[in-house]
Amino acid sequence: WPSVKANLKEGDYFMVSFLHNDYCKTLYTDGTGDPNYISVYREYLQKYIDECKAMDVNIILVVPPNRGVSENFHGEAFSSVMPELAQSNSIPCIDVHAKTIEMLTADLEGVKKQLYLYKLVEQDVISQEQLNNHSNSTLKNNGEDLTHLSISGADWVAGYVAEQLKTQAPDLAVYLKQ
Repeated sequence: WPSVKANLKEGDYFMVSFLHNDYCKTLYTDGTGDPNYISVYREYLQKYIDECKAMDVNIILVVPPNRGVSENFHGEAFSSVMPELAQSNSIPCIDVHAKTIEMLTADLEGVKKQLYLYKLVEQDVISQEQLNNHSNSTLKNNGEDLTHLSISGADWVAGYVAEQLKTQAPDLAVYLKQ
């Protein structure tokens, strides 16, 4: 953060998207979970918000996609932090998480294939040999990784965020390409 912050200038836009790798309630505990992890997450996000506002930097919170399951993988308490902070601080929030849950609920199998590293051999995205030699151990061992996005998934998320920027941060709309 200090090196990023040092390069921000008044009027810049700073998009923050934390969730999957920041959802680590077992990292510092015995696996039962730290009851303070949500409050610590909230505190750090608020710090970014406060520091951006003090520098007149426009901050936009982007809630990342849910994992490739139809229920809220992270739990409501955790995934609601960004939208709540955005509302209480009057800043934009693009909720990719809620949108992907909506999509996954409507068509679980289709959306997993569209967005995630899912059944890549069956879809002829990679060969079985490439899968066997892949460095992603989850993908290699299970043949699927429902945390990380495929190229088409990344394209979809980028398009969704760009579309939401038109209403959430209209000053940025002039920079968007069709």
